[in-house]
Amino acid sequence: MTRRPADRPQFIGGVPLTTTGEARLRSARLDDLPILSGMEKVQFTDLAYPFFILRQLFELHRSHWVVAEERGVILGYAVVGVDGQGCAWVLSMAVTEQARRNGIATRLLEHVFDRCRDAQVYRVRLTVRQENTAAVKLYEKTGFRQIERDENYFGTDEPRDVLELRFEPAPRRWDHSAADGPQWVKRPRGQQF
Repeated sequence: MTRRPADRPQFIGGVPLTTTGEARLRSARLDDLPILSGMEKVQFTDLAYPFFILRQLFELHRSHWVVAEERGVILGYAVVGVDGQGCAWVLSMAVTEQARRNGIATRLLEHVFDRCRDAQVYRVRLTVRQENTAAVKLYEKTGFRQIERDENYFGTDEPRDVLELRFEPAPRRWDHSAADGPQWVKRPRGQQF
């Protein structure tokens, strides 16, 4: 049975989940996993990732995970995996009920996109329930388009829409240290320094 938003706890670990709109984004850390696991259970109930799966995903993809934090309280997170073939998956993303409608989810996604571009990733995919209209609107607003509907994506009678965002990856960063020295200075032939 899925709980309705009103049934969800207002606190995680005894800390109220509210925001002043000053959340900062940072990389997820290993010591965040118990909190993220608790948020998974609150937001996704029966379909939440178990702690051990989060831990293994963290070991594989930690450089792409991001959390939104304010006054030491995590208000949202994005769990991202990159496949090595130019495609990333937003495996899980949530913002606490009390911190929604403050732009945190959009900021999390934009931060994920920046990290993906830096990693030469040109596609980002995710899944969403069609009935989750707030999430669908957010994803469409940030450029995602539906590419597939799978009626049993998360098991029998657990349909999901698969959405994708495509963009040009960032050009490889220039390594200035390799260009130091007179051999890289344009000058007429035969002229020495």
